[in-house]
Amino acid sequence: MFMSQTRLKRKLVTAILSLLLVLTLALPGSFALAEGEKVDIYVWHYHTAKAEENLTNIVNEYNAKPDGKANVILQTLSRDDLKTRLILGIASGELPEIAVVDNPDTAAFASTGMFMDITDKVSTLPNPNFLEGPFKSGQYDGKQYALPIRSNCLALWVNNSMFEAAGIDKIPETWDELLTVSGKLKESKPSVYPIAFSAPKNEQATFQFVPFLYSSGGSWENMGSPESIKALEFIRKLRDLEYCSADVINWSQNDVQKQFASQNAAMMIGGSWNIANMANDAPDLEYTIINIPKDIEYASCLGGENMAITIKGEEKFDAVWDFFSWFLSAENSIKYNKSDSTFSPNADVTKEDMYPDNPVMMAFMEQLSYGVARGPHPKWGEVSSAIQEAIQSTLAGLKDPATAGKDAGALIENIK
Repeated sequence: MFMSQTRLKRKLVTAILSLLLVLTLALPGSFALAEGEKVDIYVWHYHTAKAEENLTNIVNEYNAKPDGKANVILQTLSRDDLKTRLILGIASGELPEIAVVDNPDTAAFASTGMFMDITDKVSTLPNPNFLEGPFKSGQYDGKQYALPIRSNCLALWVNNSMFEAAGIDKIPETWDELLTVSGKLKESKPSVYPIAFSAPKNEQATFQFVPFLYSSGGSWENMGSPESIKALEFIRKLRDLEYCSADVINWSQNDVQKQFASQNAAMMIGGSWNIANMANDAPDLEYTIINIPKDIEYASCLGGENMAITIKGEEKFDAVWDFFSWFLSAENSIKYNKSDSTFSPNADVTKEDMYPDNPVMMAFMEQLSYGVARGPHPKWGEVSSAIQEAIQSTLAGLKDPATAGKDAGALIENIK
């Protein structure tokens, strides 16, 4: 009895499928290749120029690892575009697996539920110890949502020849000593301002004011306190005595560096990113980097970036964490930061590991240990705006320091 055509077709299809399965199993390493295939993960960042090149190089090094679980794809955005696309991505679902964000923005993003809580994963890193300031910048509501990948900070730059000409043989360590030194510099060169700093109506003003604020025992949370008002009084005194220019309320940090390079200022508040510009603008100018003089204690302000895993990263967590933990190891942190003249926020990394033969960078590393993070606060932009208003109104003489501080404190209290 002959089979029906339908039954014959079914048997033929079954036989073909079985044969294909046998042939597939017989191919050496075919399943191993599938199982070992790397997972694509996206990293959004805002690095540009040399910083982007350095990030690309270290990511390429990871991608070349045969045992790496991820294939990391970098996507460069402007800082503003990054913020916008991350916010829109919460609703649209169009997020990267990893985001590199400015440290004061971390809490705002974390408050939306965009980032994964990695509190319990930190201890599993190869080098889980971080400097306190950078580490706290990745926290929100008592949990860790991001980790610092690079840091920078502020210090005081001193023009050596101007100090010598003014007969100054001791660097200022306190606010009183800074005033005394400024007086001598003013007397020695009346046309040169003793100190320059940045205080425009943007984040740069807050960034440069934080060292004074925290040195006096103040804080952004208590701008109306006597300690915080004391910091405002000090910068006002610098202006009243004409130790700084009235134009500081318009100067960016880059403008400040230009003033120092042109020797229109004997000292400036600035960061390590100014080193390359100084080499171009004033290659023969000799300077020294010192701690920003203190009132009660030394303080600086932290800049830099944090790396966070988004909620989309949960889907590929093993691969994401493989790259994340590799990137954050002390060894790679040193490599990444040295190539960019920044500083590793990992506490296991020493000054000698980073810049053993560079006294300028080592001086910044010491200052980094006094660094204070801005915030964290989910509405840091609004908080910072209130602080900027206090700084500007104080320096411009529109308000006395006490009124400016208390007004800022009231605004911040409403934001909370």
